[in-house]
Formats: sequence, C-alpha cells, structure tokens
Amino acid sequence: MWLFVALFVCWVIITIGLCLLVHSEYKIPKDSKMSIKESMDLVNLPVVTFENNGNKYNFIIDTGANDSIINESCENILVTPNKTKNTVQGITGDEQKCHTVSIEFTYKNTTFDTIFNVVNLKELFDSIKESYGVTVHGILGTNFLDKYNYVIDFKDYIIYRKK
Repeated sequence: MWLFVALFVCWVIITIGLCLLVHSEYKIPKDSKMSIKESMDLVNLPVVTFENNGNKYNFIIDTGANDSIINESCENILVTPNKTKNTVQGITGDEQKCHTVSIEFTYKNTTFDTIFNVVNLKELFDSIKESYGVTVHGILGTNFLDKYNYVIDFKDYIIYRKK
C-alpha cells in the first residue's frame, strides 16, 4: 500500500513538473509582444505605433502585403536610402515604381530595422484617417513579420515572436 502511495505521489510530482516545463516553453516573453488591442478596440484595425527620431508613427499590419510600405509624405523620419528600385502593385492591379529605404524603429526599447518601399499613399491614408480617425504612416508587410518571426494572435490582440 505504501509503495502504491509513494509511486502515485512521484507520478503527481513528475506530471506537475512536466506541465510547468511545457507551460514555460510556451510562455511569451514580454519584450517580444506588441499589443494591437487598443487599436482593434478603437478602430478595428491592427495598428502598431513605433518611434523614430523622437516621433511616433502608426503602421497597419497587413499580412496580404509582401513588403512594408512607408508613405512618401512621411516627415521627420530618419531613413537610410537604398539604391534599390522596386515596383509595387496595389489591390487594383496598378503598378507603381518606387525606391526603397531602410528605417530603424523602436517599440518599447526593442529596435527593428526594416526595408520599406516609398510610395505615395496619401489618398488611402487620408481616407483611413477620415473613416477611422487614425493617422497611418505606413504598412508592415510579411517581410517584417517574417524577418522578426512574428505571428498574429487575434484572440489576445497581440503580435509576438515565435520561438
């Protein structure tokens, strides 16, 4: 009887230990999360706010966009020009030639360096401002999500780095 109780207690301790180990493996580190909850609650758009040169810039997360885009009229932003030329295609199928820049942004003390296509999106972003009340400066596409290994969790309204 005592042997059975001892084995059962050992089994319980091992099970609890394994559960804690598995739970810790799937716990998302705080510094790898970006909240989109407030923007989803307010305007129903997945928007993340970054800082550059002491200013804040809002980006819509768009998994349908291969590349990230910055509006060409975006002011006071520090960029590193690239010699690369690119062609972007909008949802209507229209193609537009553009150049690329590298931009370093921070989000809660984490720095990101991403390549952006520079495109005139004034009309689109003005429309978003009029419809949703949020100023948008650019779009974060899958190149950003892939580079930094981010996934989107629409249940908890966060994007986080996947291990």
